[in-house]
Amino acid sequence: SGLGSLDGLVMADPSALAAIVGLVGPVPVPGLDVVLTADTTADFLVRRQYLEFPDNSEAQDRKDVLVEVAAQVGSRLSSLSVPSLQDLSSRFGPLVAQGHLVVSVPSNQRPSAAALLDDLGLDGGFELPDSADLLAVGQRNRVGNKIDLFLERSLRYDVAIATDGSLTADLTVDLTNKAPATGLPDYVIGSALGAAAPPRGTNLTTTLIYSPHQLRTLTVDGVAVVPASLSDGGLVIYQVEVELGPGSQHQIRATFDGVALADDYAVRVLPGMLVQPDRLLVTVADARRGTTVERPVAAVDRPHCLGTARRARC
Repeated sequence: SGLGSLDGLVMADPSALAAIVGLVGPVPVPGLDVVLTADTTADFLVRRQYLEFPDNSEAQDRKDVLVEVAAQVGSRLSSLSVPSLQDLSSRFGPLVAQGHLVVSVPSNQRPSAAALLDDLGLDGGFELPDSADLLAVGQRNRVGNKIDLFLERSLRYDVAIATDGSLTADLTVDLTNKAPATGLPDYVIGSALGAAAPPRGTNLTTTLIYSPHQLRTLTVDGVAVVPASLSDGGLVIYQVEVELGPGSQHQIRATFDGVALADDYAVRVLPGMLVQPDRLLVTVADARRGTTVERPVAAVDRPHCLGTARRARC
């Protein structure tokens, strides 16, 4: 690119790391009967490493293995013949589009580099669309474990637009914790909270609802809750704490008031970045057009643009 050396940040999640292993070739894991490939790396990083080293006393051994694996991959990358641009694009392009790989540099330090990464979709920017709605629901684990392996979410977003363009949006978030209470290491279903630890298999989670609209009501299992909130980049983030015992389910419902800024309503949906992708249903009843549409998404594993037009623009 001619940009020279850059100081910035690279975020590569397990899916991106699996693609890198696929690029350099199979990597044996020292001391284990495990070989990392493009197909096995993500599962090893997310789940299997904690089963291979189940005791807290083995934490340093587990970390040492990861360091050795990373050294192997790094050594191969340093001597790798760079594949064609077409091969790199086909291998990593979908990961960039789905948010699994981010490369960012401060725009005030290297504006030309920041602009290039933005053009490539690599900068991971989180921006409010100019004329579209936004649906983004995050999750923050407060227990200090890997129990989100078992967290499943189903989202429903029902939007009603009046003839004057005013908008009411109802968001339903169903949370299900399918973790067992026994049979797995503390890493996975235990807790790092010490004396304040909840029972094994319990997920203490904070749901983060990002919205450009004004919150009218919010309930958890039908009980009104006043969420913590903060503003960020033109959005308000509403934070709701929920305790999910093993096998339990809870429902969060939020109602918003806003304005549809375009004649063709569209909502940009961002993935929750959990291990299990969300299931989603968006319905839009637009009195301005006299239409009602349903837009189901079986697995929200990448950004989606949904709206009243088949080719909605976000």
